[in-house]
Amino acid sequence: MDASILPSYVTVTHPSKKGYFRMPAGSDKNIESAMKYEACRNDIFVCSYPKCGCTWLQNIVWRLLNDGDGVTGNIRQHIPFLEFDGKEAIVNVQPRKGIKIIKTHLPCSWVPKHAEAKYIFMVREPKDVIVSLYHHIKGFVGTGPSQSPSRTSSRYVPAGYDWSEGRFETLVDAFLEGRCDCIDYFDMIDEWLQEGMGESLHIILYEEMINHPEGEILRLAEFLNVDLSAKKQTIVSDIIKNTSLAKMKEEDEKWYTTARTTPFIRKGIVGDWKKHMTPEQAIRVDKRTRQLLDKYPTILKTWKSLIN
Repeated sequence: MDASILPSYVTVTHPSKKGYFRMPAGSDKNIESAMKYEACRNDIFVCSYPKCGCTWLQNIVWRLLNDGDGVTGNIRQHIPFLEFDGKEAIVNVQPRKGIKIIKTHLPCSWVPKHAEAKYIFMVREPKDVIVSLYHHIKGFVGTGPSQSPSRTSSRYVPAGYDWSEGRFETLVDAFLEGRCDCIDYFDMIDEWLQEGMGESLHIILYEEMINHPEGEILRLAEFLNVDLSAKKQTIVSDIIKNTSLAKMKEEDEKWYTTARTTPFIRKGIVGDWKKHMTPEQAIRVDKRTRQLLDKYPTILKTWKSLIN
């Protein structure tokens, strides 16, 4: 295998929307069904680019809506992944308190809209996204010589990246050129932030959730109309404890359905890019990040201290 090539992707288009969407090869079997889903008034869409904390956020949202209790079994049994699971999975999932939570990495214009539905979009400083995405892709079964028996059982589906010899520098270049998962990362953020969905959209910065979890969870609860007045401190404290990195690592197999050679939950820290990127690579990423920061200085203000 030529180590300079990219992970294997399939590119799909929407029947009525502009642009494209890139998925791991072979994972697009339900995408046509997904595009037919019509949002409902009680839907909550948990949205992000991959590796921006979407799984963590799903866990938090679920617990907020269920008095602090976590999911039983795999999370996809309760929170369908729109573009991977399709319309039928969402229609068939059993709502809790009349509410359905739906995960997606689709661009904003592709996500089904309803005036009364709620949309949560999580963003993460892109240097850490690149590092997390690199390890994420490399960890799939079929992308390396060793396969852990505990992660290759029949409940998992094959991965399609086929990138066992992929190099970090190749992924950095591809990310900056918009040739990785989904669409260009910077374009995705720009589209969500300029959409102006008003009270229907809640933006969360990954770094703010790391640094100020209680405040961010309370903001999220208010957005979701979750009344925490009776047990606020207990429920929020329990959610912080039970959605910690250490706790989610203990329950690792709850969070994925595609066979892996490495755990799904890795580090999740801010600044891990410093152990992977050259100064030149960091400067290139920061240049594009600065364009977003200049356009959305208030929303993305936390990033000011994270870029050059």
